[in-house]
Parts: sequence; structure tokens; C-alpha cells
Amino acid sequence: MPTNSGVGSVRPSRPALVPQARRPVDPTRQGLLDAKVSIPEPAMPVLPRQRLFDVLTAAARRRVTLLNASAGSGKTMLLSSWLNCALPSRAAWVSFDRNDNEPKVFWSYVVESLRRACVEDGDPFSGLTGEDPGSERFPQTLLDAVAQLTAPVTLVLDQAHEITNWRLLTGLEVLIHHAPPTFRLVLSGRGQPALPLARLRVAGELADVGSADLACTPEETRDLLASFGIELGERDLARVWERTEGWMTGLRLAALWWGSQPAGRRDMAAFTGDEPLVADYLDDEILGAQSARTRRFLLLTPLVDRLNGDLADALTGEHDGAQTLDTLDRDNALVTSTGAHRSWYRYGPLLREFLSYRLRREMPEQIPELQRKAARWFAEQGLVVDAARSAVAARDWGLAAEILVRDGYRTFANGEGADLEPLLAMVPGDEVRGSAELAALCAHVRLGAADADGAEAFLRLAEADAPGPDREHRLLRRIRCAELRLRQSCLRGQVGPEEVALGHALLGESRDAGLAAACQADVGALAYWLGVAELWRGALPEARKVLEHALPRLAEGGLALWEGRTQAWLTLVNALEGRLDAAERALGSRPDGPPRDPEANGSPRAATEGSSGSGSLVLDLARAQVELERDRLDQAWTLLERHRQPGHVGDSADRADPPVAEMLGVFRARVLLYQGDVSAARAELAAAKDAAVRLRSQVEHAAALLEIEVLLQEGATARAEEVLTAARSSERCESVASHAVALGRVHLAAADPNAALAAVTPCLSGQTVRTRVVDTVGALLVAATAHRRLGAQAPAAEFLERALALAERDGLVRVFLDAGRGVRALLTVLIAPEGPHAGFRTALLHRFDVAPAASWKPPEQSVRLTASERAVLRYLPSHLTNEEIAQDLCLSVNTVKSHLRTLYRKLGVTSRREAIARALQLDLLR
Repeated sequence: MPTNSGVGSVRPSRPALVPQARRPVDPTRQGLLDAKVSIPEPAMPVLPRQRLFDVLTAAARRRVTLLNASAGSGKTMLLSSWLNCALPSRAAWVSFDRNDNEPKVFWSYVVESLRRACVEDGDPFSGLTGEDPGSERFPQTLLDAVAQLTAPVTLVLDQAHEITNWRLLTGLEVLIHHAPPTFRLVLSGRGQPALPLARLRVAGELADVGSADLACTPEETRDLLASFGIELGERDLARVWERTEGWMTGLRLAALWWGSQPAGRRDMAAFTGDEPLVADYLDDEILGAQSARTRRFLLLTPLVDRLNGDLADALTGEHDGAQTLDTLDRDNALVTSTGAHRSWYRYGPLLREFLSYRLRREMPEQIPELQRKAARWFAEQGLVVDAARSAVAARDWGLAAEILVRDGYRTFANGEGADLEPLLAMVPGDEVRGSAELAALCAHVRLGAADADGAEAFLRLAEADAPGPDREHRLLRRIRCAELRLRQSCLRGQVGPEEVALGHALLGESRDAGLAAACQADVGALAYWLGVAELWRGALPEARKVLEHALPRLAEGGLALWEGRTQAWLTLVNALEGRLDAAERALGSRPDGPPRDPEANGSPRAATEGSSGSGSLVLDLARAQVELERDRLDQAWTLLERHRQPGHVGDSADRADPPVAEMLGVFRARVLLYQGDVSAARAELAAAKDAAVRLRSQVEHAAALLEIEVLLQEGATARAEEVLTAARSSERCESVASHAVALGRVHLAAADPNAALAAVTPCLSGQTVRTRVVDTVGALLVAATAHRRLGAQAPAAEFLERALALAERDGLVRVFLDAGRGVRALLTVLIAPEGPHAGFRTALLHRFDVAPAASWKPPEQSVRLTASERAVLRYLPSHLTNEEIAQDLCLSVNTVKSHLRTLYRKLGVTSRREAIARALQLDLLR
């Protein structure tokens, strides 16, 4: 196959693959134009496009190829160059025009073209001399002649969309459906001819090549312009490609325009659809080819970026917009359908600029009203950016303000305001100063950009506005302003009690006022930011309450981004409070089911699709907390290690969110402490406190509670009490259940059960407002231990039963282990083995028995065991001896001992008890 890779070179004359000899025109066939049956020769440089040659060659293997593309897309030149250079068979050509819509004329041209192409076959068409090309039987007679051909031939019908005569179309249908395998047909035009081609397409006998295929790629654009002697920089090249979208004639017009510009003033940004070169072409080939009705349609609809039938009807006042757009798309009038359902359309950039130019010239007075119509229609559909863009273009600031106030808040809250923000900035300052709603929206935008100070002026405008027309309006304005103030405080990391108190008061007032459903999104937004503010304060129960209040309202109000974040925060709060079952359900770890036994294996899926996206720091912390409370330390460590890499941050994009990454060190310290590595735990705590900035007080508080646990393990009771006293004095909230439980444990360590009982009584009587589930269980265990030491067996048993009932629901294990080994004695003495919590009691006793006595580092990788080693491992928690295990597995005792030595080495332990504990940590006992 001859090829020529030279850019911009004119193709040489037709190679041997396409016969050069041409039969002279027979004098008996007078009136036939030689040019109509000759393959066109290019009058300008033709870009060799091997990509499209390959497409056409593959397409020509089908019975019919439909080359359906817009005017100026280079169909004719592409086919000509392909036939000359790449087609491995003979080719016949007929250039059709609307004056050829007579069967006698058309078939005469077809016969002449085939006669010229097939000279080496003798003259198989001589038998047609006496036939009337205008007769209905002529297509069948032509097929008989074609069947005599000894080699394949491809017939190209250029401008096939002009074929409209029904007799001619019927004859073509006969030719298509009954042609021999050696005959191939290429139909080229600006639209599909009225032929029944659907069956061929379904049968795989029709190949479609369209405008998108013919459009030049950026690389082809560079090569084409280079063939005209034009070398562009990357920026100008990108501009011309984006403006023309690879449209061949558009690129040639750009080349002509470039050549007409003064050398020092050439800038592709100035090449637009209203340039005379472009306008004249589009006027002749696109606009001039339309009916008066379609022409009016095109002139009234170029002011919007995209268009559908309903919007077109709103702009034109007609009722056939969808049909007109579909026709323009099918006719390849530089109108393209978009989207999966092909219901939206857009005009090519040059066509849109040209039509806008003609609209400005012919109907300038219509433009503002057309833009207002578009703005109202977009607003009704909830397409806020499009609506605001049209209103701003009309300079109708009242309409723009109405649209922005009504829908802009939701758009910005969902993180979709990047296109809306420049439009908001175009609204005159007087409009903003005169509207509290606009001022609030501007404040919202500044806060979204993490500009707390920049939002202040807008917040004051919103708060200082005159009272609204009714009580509901005034309440909504107060709710919006309170929400913005809370967000501003969160952004600064300085949440004061006044903002929080006002937020709670307004939530109560909104419940009492019975606000309409349309107002609930504002209530949800207030509750969301109030929940975030409570998280900044470390008030988990209060945060959970308001976040639960926010969630359905955010969902109903379409505030999807905040809804997702609310779900993530609720998951973390539930995990931190000890509501592990609720947290696991939110994480998608397991379906709802009966209470989970703490010995049950498995863990939350490593890749759960959470509300804020899989892999988020918030959700990973929630998973880690679940694993910690279930005493699955290695799983918790793996989750925490994901975020140790330098520069790794959570996927919260809002600086107003609490930076929970600062708490990672505290979580790691807990794992290390529970694994027995006290030194490493203290080092992690020290590093966490040093690194904390915005959450310093919360990190120091959590570190203090963990330090108290360490001191109690070391027997340093007095020092533990000092640390607790300092933590309580620095805590902003007056009554903290975690402090009460810690104080109770300190008093128990100091052998003062009465003081311990007094310390936790507020947690058990409801006097403490900040009581987590895990704190309640901890308080019950302190009370049970205190009563036991005071000799009150019945109250001790009652408190222990309550603790078991509450903990079993969520599988809380760690809180029992943290309470000390004295709780193990209580479980043994006070709880009957056959009681209602027998299974949970047994599991807890086992966890006490296998608690790690040695220190080890978290594993770098998972332990790999053979099937035999895993089988032996499963017997270790039983009371069977090595001999009994060997007998049960049909192994020798020496083999069992060998497996045990390998197991101990792989697990990094030295005893059976440690191996059991290690296997439990790694979830190997399955």
C-alpha cells in the first residue's frame, strides 16, 4: 500500500491500485458530465490521515458504508485521498446533486462510473445499452451486469443526502440488498438518505463514520496548519482546536484568517465566528440552507451553552423545539446531541458565535428578553449556574439576586459553586447591601473559601437587615445568620458557648414554630454546623443529638455534601461513644443482627464505601475505634498506619471541620498501651501533644486520660490523681463522665470504695449530661467493684448485670479489660455461668485470660500459616494436651510439637497462652 508521511504534501496522481486508464465518453451518452464520474482531485494540500484511511478500509468490508458528517468536514477530500492511496480494490465515483433526482439520469451516471472503473473486465455493461435507465427493472438488470465482475469494486455516491426521488431510492434499496459480495457501496453526505438502513446496521452489514470520526485530533490540527506554513505555539494551537473542535473547514478558515492578519498582531483568540471569512461560509452552507422557520429558530437560540426541546420552545414560542434540534443534529448542521439520552444539544463554538453575531445585527432588542426567558427556564429546572449566567448576561440584577438567593446557597453548600462564584461577584455592591439574603450568600461563599475575616462584613449586613415581613421569615433569617456564625467560629477553631447556646435555642424555636418543609434545609444546615461546633468542644452526646436532627433535613433539602459529612461524623461519634453496632452498620461492615459475641471473628471491611467516600480519615478513625473497643488491636493499628505517611491528610476539604488527624497519635498510643508497650505509648502521646495545634485542648485531655491508665497500671495512684485534677480544671465543660469514671478508678486504686462510688453516681443517676455508653459501662463496673469491696454483694451483682447487658449489645470488650483484673473476679463470683449473659461472660473471662503479658511491636505484615499449622492453632484455646491434639488430627506428637514451634516463631511468642492471645489479635482462630 503506498503511503506518504510528508505533512502537507499534495497527493500524487492515482497509484496503480486504482486503474489509470479511462474509457472515453461514448458519444451515444451525450449530456453526462465527465466531472461527475471522476474522483475529485484536491485543489489544495490534503493532510494524509492514516487513522481515517484505516477506518474507511475496515468499514469497506461491510456491504454499505455511511459517511455522514457536517458541511465542511472534509468528506469528499477524505474519500478521494483514500481511494487514491489506500483502497485495495477498484473504485467508481458519482457526484450527486439535487438536479440528478431522476432515475434515468442517476443510473446513467452509475453505469458510466462503473464502466470506467472496470475496464479490465471487458465490457460487462454492454448489455445495458438497449435498456432504459428510467425503468423500474433497471436496478435488477444492473445487478446482473455487476455479478459478472471478476474483482471487487467500490461505488462512492457523494452528496447522497440529496437523493429524494422515491423511485430512485427504491432502486438503490434493490441494489443494496441484492448486490453480490464483490460490490461495496459508500454513501457520503450531510445526512442519512431516506433508505431503510436499520436492518443492515443491526445485521452488522453497515458501517457508520460520522463527524466525530472526521474531526481532526490536536496532532492532526498541528500537521494541517503546518501544511499551510503555519507554526503555532501550544496555547494558540489549543485555542484553534477548541474553537473549531477539529472541524476541517474551520481549520482551513483559521489558516486563511491567520494569513490575512498583520504578522505582529496575530492572536488566535481573535478568531471567532463573526469573522467575515467564517460568517460568509456559515451563512452560505448552514444558515442559508435552512427554511425560514429553522433560520428563525437558530437565530433565537444561540445565547445559551446548551439547549433542549423545552428550552428551545421557551425561547422561540413554538412547540417543535425537540424535533427541530433532532433534525439539525441528523442533518449535521454543526449541532450536536449530548448526554446519554441525547436530549440536550449544543452548537459548535463557531456556529454559536456566528448566530449570536447575526442575532445582534438583526434582532438586538430581543436579546435581553431571550436571556431572561432562559434564566427563568433554567431556574425552574433547578439549573442554578445556567440560570444565574443568563440573568447576569441580561444585567437583570433583580432576577439574578432572586435566583442566587433561592438556589445558590444549596449549590455552594454542595461544593458546586466554582462556576457560580464569578457570577455572584458580578452583582453590583448596592444590590448586595440592599439584600440580607444576598449578603448571607456572600458570607457563605467567603466561609467556603476559608476566609473567616472576609465573611465578617457580609455577616454584619445580613444581621443588620430590617425585620422580615412575617415571623417565619424573621426566624429563617436568624437561623441562617446563626449557622454562618457557627461556621465562622469553627473555621477559626474558637467555638464559644454563646454561639452554641443560640444554636440550640433556635433549633428548639424552629420545632415549636412548625416551619414549612421548604424551610427544613435551613434547619438542617444549622443543626449540622451546631454538631460540628459541639465536636470542636468535644461534646460527643450533644453532637450526636444535633447531627441526628440534621441528617434527614439535609437529605430532604438536597444538601448532599453536608449530608455525607454528617453521616461520617455520626459514625465516628457513635464509635467513640461505644455505640459500636450503629457505627458498624453505618460503615457497612455487617447487616443488622443479634448482639455480637466479643469472641466473634471478622472486622469491618477494609474498603467500605462510607458517606464521605472510602478511605476517609474520619471513617478510618471510626473503624479503628470499633476495633479498639472490640480489643482487635492489630486491625486498629493497620487502619491507623494508613495515615502515618508524611503529607497524608483526611479527605475533608473544609477547614471548619475539626482536624481529627491531630488525634491519630492518641489512637496509636492506646493500641501500644493495650499491647503492653508502655514506653512507645508514652512517646506517641508526647508526639501527639507536641504536634497538636487546633485541637490542642482535646488532644491534651485525651492524653491525660490515657496517662492516668498508665499511672494506675504502674501503681502511681497519687500521680494519677494529680493528672486528673489538672485535666478537670482545664476542661471547659463542668461535668464530664470520662473524668468521673477515671476518678472512680483512682479511688478504687487508693482503696477508697466509698469515694469511688460517689465519683460515678452522677453518671448512673442521669445528673451528668455528657455520658457516653462506654462511660456508663465503665461507671457501672466501678460501682460494682466498690460495692463488692464494701461487702454489698447484691448491689454489686446488680451493677455488674447492668454493665453486661449494656455492653453485650455493642460487643464492648475493652472497657472491661481497662477496669482491671478485679472485674474478672466479679464475673467469676457474681455472674452465674448459666445466666442470661453466660456467653458474653465466658468470652470476657477468656479475654482476661489471654490478655498479652509480653510486649510486641505491631506486625509489619500478616502472618502466613500452612493448613496444618492453622489446624493445630485452632486446638490451642481448648484444654486438650499435645497428645490429644495429635490423636484428634491423626498426627504424631512430634509433628504437633514441630507445628507448635513454628507457630510460636511466626507469632513472635513463647507460650501457648501468648499464642492464643496473639491469634485472637490477628483473627486467626477462624
